[in-house]
Amino acid sequence: MTDSSGANNSGTMGGQCNLKGAVLDPDGKPLAGIKVSVSTSNNQQNSCTTDANGQFCVSGIQVPSGSGDQYTCSVCANLPGDFTPSKIDVPLTSADADRDLTAGNFTRKS
Repeated sequence: MTDSSGANNSGTMGGQCNLKGAVLDPDGKPLAGIKVSVSTSNNQQNSCTTDANGQFCVSGIQVPSGSGDQYTCSVCANLPGDFTPSKIDVPLTSADADRDLTAGNFTRKS
């Protein structure tokens, strides 16, 4: 398998990283009990739940060596009211250690 640069990335793993940050409502207040999921293009799934301060840390994300693989962080939430969950695309490579995210772009369903 090769990536868009033509480099071979046939599953060689470059290590692990963590994805951490906070989930906030539209007013900037932290949201507790929100499921944060990370899914990768190689079908890896990791998740966690935000704490009382809206903080999360999804750990143990396998990073392919030198692939520049695109990892997707999906914030899945059962929020009070009619809010649509936020989805954020985050590029993670073996050069990244930890990545802080704040997902505050929830919108009301029409």
